[in-house]
This record gives sequence, C-alpha cells and structure tokens, in this order.
Amino acid sequence: TYQKIRQVRQMIQDAQSAALIEVDGGIGTDNAGRLIEAGANVLVAGSAVFSSANPEKTIAALKKGGQ
Repeated sequence: TYQKIRQVRQMIQDAQSAALIEVDGGIGTDNAGRLIEAGANVLVAGSAVFSSANPEKTIAALKKGGQ
C-alpha cells in the first residue's frame, strides 16, 4: 500500500497536478504517520475514531501522524 501511494504521489508531481491522495479504510494511529510519509494528503478514519474510548484524543493523535 505504501509503495503504491508513493507511486501515485510521484505521478501527481510529474504531472504538476494539485490532486490529493485520500486513503479511506483501515486508518488508525498505528499507520497514519506512514501513510502521510508515503504521500497521502487525506485520511478517513471512521472506525478508529468512533470505536475509540477517547475520540478526541484519537483525532488529535491522527492529526499528528498517529503519534
């Protein structure tokens, strides 16, 4: 997954496009940082937030790249 995101990021840069890469599904604090590093701009993290014991803390951690 990360390699594919890197490939798409490179294609976007090569085309000088302003397109964003959105990843939806399977997003959590354990992988958000790696997805962002790979080139994702938008992360959709429904289950990670709604099933969390502390949604506000989870959202804050996701915004920091999962830290």
